[in-house]
Amino acid sequence: MVKSNTLLPTRRSRAGVGDDRLLDIIRHHERAILKTCRRWLHDRQDVEDAAQETYLRLFRMSDEVRTNAAGLAYTCAVHVSIDINRRRRTRRQREGAIAAEASRRHDQPPRQAMMDEHAEHEVHAALQKLEPRLRDLIVQRYFLDRPQVELASEAGVSPSTMSRRLDRAIQRLRTHLRA
Repeated sequence: MVKSNTLLPTRRSRAGVGDDRLLDIIRHHERAILKTCRRWLHDRQDVEDAAQETYLRLFRMSDEVRTNAAGLAYTCAVHVSIDINRRRRTRRQREGAIAAEASRRHDQPPRQAMMDEHAEHEVHAALQKLEPRLRDLIVQRYFLDRPQVELASEAGVSPSTMSRRLDRAIQRLRTHLRA
């Protein structure tokens, strides 16, 4: 049985042999670390990941620890487990938001989806009728989301001139759409 105040092996005590030092940490604190991680995490894979991360953190801190290594191992295991829970929760929230957005897009009534498809076809046909220079401006600005200032600097004109060119291109596109 391991005493609760067992020190972590130091680099000096092991003459710089890193593998032996890590094995000593695992040997002395493995059961307590796994037990602590199981309390905080319910997934077996997460428990194993947390235990490995705890071992590595303890290994990195082994020169700094002089007393109560068991307490440090416990604290470290708790912190690693909390970090894993946070990452999992954040990932679930992100995935939920993405799934909600995707389902919102696909939950359109069939008639609305058909109308959207028809409108997309109409816009594409109207874009083909525009002069290449105006079509390129609309595509760059509105389909590729390039900033107006960037387009202006590329064309060697002021942002206000680019704004007027984009307005003209939109007006001509509207004209083709109404026809």
